[in-house]
Amino acid sequence: MQLFSALRPYRAGTSLKQAMGAYGTLFIVIPLGLLATFALRSVWHGPEVYTQPEGIFGPALIVALLVAAFLDQGGVLEELGWRGFGQLSLQSKWMTPLNAALMMGIAWGLWHVPRDVFAGVITRLGPTQYLFMYLPSFVLGTIAASVIAAYFMNRTGGSVLAAIMVHGLINDAPGLAGPATINIALTPHHQITQAIPFLVIAAGIVLVAGKELGRTKEDVPLTKD
Repeated sequence: MQLFSALRPYRAGTSLKQAMGAYGTLFIVIPLGLLATFALRSVWHGPEVYTQPEGIFGPALIVALLVAAFLDQGGVLEELGWRGFGQLSLQSKWMTPLNAALMMGIAWGLWHVPRDVFAGVITRLGPTQYLFMYLPSFVLGTIAASVIAAYFMNRTGGSVLAAIMVHGLINDAPGLAGPATINIALTPHHQITQAIPFLVIAAGIVLVAGKELGRTKEDVPLTKD
């Protein structure tokens, strides 16, 4: 029950006004990161020319973003574990939120290796390209997303809902960064062009928020026991 209580929109002394500010910022920052990804792909060409869906900037975009934020399979199924349990447990007793986010980002990225084995990604790319190009690019992306998700979760007092939204929006169901087939998505170029803009966002968060990543003094445990 304690784990699922983390799904409340805001917790731990965070006010409704502060939480709404965090959610509003989240809904601006992540789409901007996706647009920056599309811009990067427009000048750094890979195996495919990315195009945004026709009429994407119409009224339906708001609905599409809301669906992506709250109903993305990865965000809904994974975030209670990665942020709700892992991040909150590590930062509550063992390490700073930043170090916890970095550790969770690496673990999150490597957790996908079995998927890549069974989906034939390693066979298709070859072991060398997979180990030295694809996997590092993918893990850099999960590290960036982990820092961003941890920050917005802490800004809402530990609400995993914020992390679910970050995860879902970064997965980009609306196609702001340019939709791609699964074979294109699982390439080094696709992964590194998405990782770079979000690494810049994550670095900006660290620069502003420091190693606490938005955690307030009230959230810091009094002892390490």
